[in-house]
Amino acid sequence: MSKSAAHLTLKDRPLPKKAARGGEAAASRRLSILFLTTVLPGEGRAGGEIVSAHVIEALRTLGHDVRVLGYARTGYVPGAGEMLVETRAIETRGAAFSAVRWLAQAFARRTPYSAEKYVGGSYLATLEQALSERRWDRVILDHAQMGWLLPRLDGQDLIHVSHNCEGLLYAGQARHGNVFRRAIFTREARMMEEVERRLALRARSVWTLTEAQAHVFREMGASSVTVLPVPPMPLADSFRLPEPDCDIALLGTWSWGPNRAGLDWFCQEVVPLAPSLRIRVGGTGAEDLRGRFEGIEIAGRVPDAAAFLASARVIAVPSTAGDGIQIKSLDAIAIGRPVVATPFALRGIDGLPPRVKSAETPRAFAAALREALEQSTGDAADDWQAKRRETFRGVLESALA
Repeated sequence: MSKSAAHLTLKDRPLPKKAARGGEAAASRRLSILFLTTVLPGEGRAGGEIVSAHVIEALRTLGHDVRVLGYARTGYVPGAGEMLVETRAIETRGAAFSAVRWLAQAFARRTPYSAEKYVGGSYLATLEQALSERRWDRVILDHAQMGWLLPRLDGQDLIHVSHNCEGLLYAGQARHGNVFRRAIFTREARMMEEVERRLALRARSVWTLTEAQAHVFREMGASSVTVLPVPPMPLADSFRLPEPDCDIALLGTWSWGPNRAGLDWFCQEVVPLAPSLRIRVGGTGAEDLRGRFEGIEIAGRVPDAAAFLASARVIAVPSTAGDGIQIKSLDAIAIGRPVVATPFALRGIDGLPPRVKSAETPRAFAAALREALEQSTGDAADDWQAKRRETFRGVLESALA
């Protein structure tokens, strides 16, 4: 998801001078918050970065002073309130020899691989610099992979933001593939569950994205758990639905295994049951599908997520695996077009507008697509996204209390 008139990234937005809700009362309760994350979320390339950006922006809109620490991809320029630890490869597929080193260190130190890739002396130095500047009212540890920082956060008023139940997520991936893959993911599941348990017991509060995640952390012993109703991407006031130029659009980061599983299911199981449709797939990681399926165009990374989704008569979200909330489902609904999604893609999302249909089997999904195409009359002006954004800020404000 990238910068556009319809979708501004976090770093493009000016820091609010006062809270949008609560007026002077909210401003008088202004908190200083140190936000420790994996990747500075200004680019919003992946779902986790988008969620982090939503949380940071909402905290600032509520009037709080938020400092964000994290790594960044090469070429990224930090925005206001961001402290760049260092630039480095973020995705494993682009890390080359670093990925091998991270794996070796994970085994040598008996740590999770997915956390080891974020361990570094540069992060500790940047953290120490931030901690020496002032006494922070709250320290937010974003992603379980940052749990390796816990020993450096003694005495801090700590909140943990859980994007996924990582232990369960990796346990699910351990059920598939060859013996080596299953062994690696089984190890990762066990170790990430241990990290999450430590976070549950140490943090004053855990913020999750779904009630299912919240239940897991309560079982682990978390004293306070809040479910955040994450909003979709914001749309510019000038955004209007254009004349569609394809039938179906799908958008996602397909290099992520659970996302790719849903795309493969859609192409192999659903598309043959709905022939003669013009289907467009946006996002990185699906380039190998070019030319393999009739009627499917692989667009690659798109410059404007909202414009891409709005160019279709119907948006499909065929998720079949993963954990946490589906950001691509929220963004699809926000556009205003009819949406067909699996029940898995809609988990944790309530108050759905009538134009969103759920279908679980390939046959039901194909039928729902055909029905939606016949009744395609999206209305980008409905207030679903505005209501969810307002609810999100209200929940976040209460969670900080």
